[in-house]
Amino acid sequence: DPEFQDTMYVFYIAENQPARTKVGLVMAMDRDQDERLTYSIVTSNSFFDIESDTGEVVSKKRLDREERELHTFSVSATDSGNPPRITSTQVKVFILDVNDNAPRFDRNAYTAYISENMPKGTLVAQVSAEDRDKGENQTISYYFAGGDQHNFAIHPRSGQITTTEVLDHERKSNYLFRVKATDGGTPSKESQVNVEVIVEDK
Repeated sequence: DPEFQDTMYVFYIAENQPARTKVGLVMAMDRDQDERLTYSIVTSNSFFDIESDTGEVVSKKRLDREERELHTFSVSATDSGNPPRITSTQVKVFILDVNDNAPRFDRNAYTAYISENMPKGTLVAQVSAEDRDKGENQTISYYFAGGDQHNFAIHPRSGQITTTEVLDHERKSNYLFRVKATDGGTPSKESQVNVEVIVEDK
């Protein structure tokens, strides 16, 4: 019988690569020297193909890690004997993350209310965003991105917005500024959102 060199093959491919990208090579040997081996995927799938004469596994289309991170399938090698002998092995393909998603805030805009004359450091609002990527590509930092932010501070990790001054309704009753969420990818991706703070009269 043909014998694969490995009982299982594990390959890695970055997401978003074009179709027909090489994923890896499976190889079988046959003790009958003159036998030619033919490789095939046991249960055909819409993600991968195999070159029947070389055992090279290739992608059929662009792969998206956020849709599916691991693909498992079986590959067979058949010799040219009569009757033909066949053996199979398992292939695992892990899809590696590329920073292809920007952070998304959980709201389209934020409105917060605070009573006037509250001490500095009072929590006003907390913004929150999520990123569908993985690892550093998923790590989010928050920053101000313009507007009336001068009386406020934002925590870069938690997204908590606090006052840096005592706010006075009579002096200014409404603040509007933008916050951006930036991921840790290279290059990074970002999203922005409006935050309105209304100072209530005491």
